Amino acid sequence: MNDTRQIQTRELTTPEMWAEFHHFVGRLAPTETDQVSVLFAFAWGFAVYGDRKNWCYLRLTPSALYAKVQDLEQQEEGHIGNSDLFLLPEDKSFQIQLCHESDVHIIFDKPSDFTANEKARWQELGYVPCEWTKKGNKWVEPSGGAYVSSTAGDPSAHP
Repeated sequence: MNDTRQIQTRELTTPEMWAEFHHFVGRLAPTETDQVSVLFAFAWGFAVYGDRKNWCYLRLTPSALYAKVQDLEQQEEGHIGNSDLFLLPEDKSFQIQLCHESDVHIIFDKPSDFTANEKARWQELGYVPCEWTKKGNKWVEPSGGAYVSSTAGDPSAHP
């Protein structure tokens, strides 16, 4: 059994967060007829789903997803980099979190070409990727230090 792991960027600027959002939507849904699974979590989940018990992944085309995010931002219901947005591929082999802390996480149980390539891409972009392993309810870096948040990558953990 593999431990849950994540790769995360440094804190990104708003344009960098938007670039990552477009990049990952394009990777998960390369054509306009494809759909991407998205979960609007804290804070815009309340505007999208109402009661928290109704939060679930939605299947949207890229243009519908971009329009939804832009609409929510215009309504001040959430913002890329200030609200959590989760993207899930069809095979559910990893999860991408555009985090409310203005960074991006790729959460996975088994390393893949996708995770390795994205980590290398982030390194080239200067996003200073770091990798963590989940031990119990804490994220631990390879050197043994604990990450400050034990809820990263867990959409149910946010208020």
